[in-house]
Amino acid sequence: MAFSSKSQSRLEAVVREFLAEEGLLARPEGDERSLFERLEDAAVAVGDAVTREVLQQELAAQPEADCHCPTCGEAGLRKKERQRSIQTRRGLVDVTEIECYCRRCRRSFFPSVQGAGTGA
Repeated sequence: MAFSSKSQSRLEAVVREFLAEEGLLARPEGDERSLFERLEDAAVAVGDAVTREVLQQELAAQPEADCHCPTCGEAGLRKKERQRSIQTRRGLVDVTEIECYCRRCRRSFFPSVQGAGTGA
């Protein structure tokens, strides 16, 4: 994914400021890793945090799922919402799921949001 030059400059400035604030580039006493290893660890930590935040924001912004029973197609009743954490390659991401209930089938289900999923 390519960023505009303005966005790239802004991102670089934010990362520099963050690294300086957190002291991620300083060598802690007793840390024998090379500068490259420390830089790579800092970059991975920042990348993981950004990835989790993007996932969390985008999942929260998804349109509300259609509450129709996947078995019979009847409109379901919205029961409640539940919070759960999803393990991603970059760490845990918190999401809110809607639980619905079908009177006809007498079952609860968690409807899928179009576009969400594994991509498989």
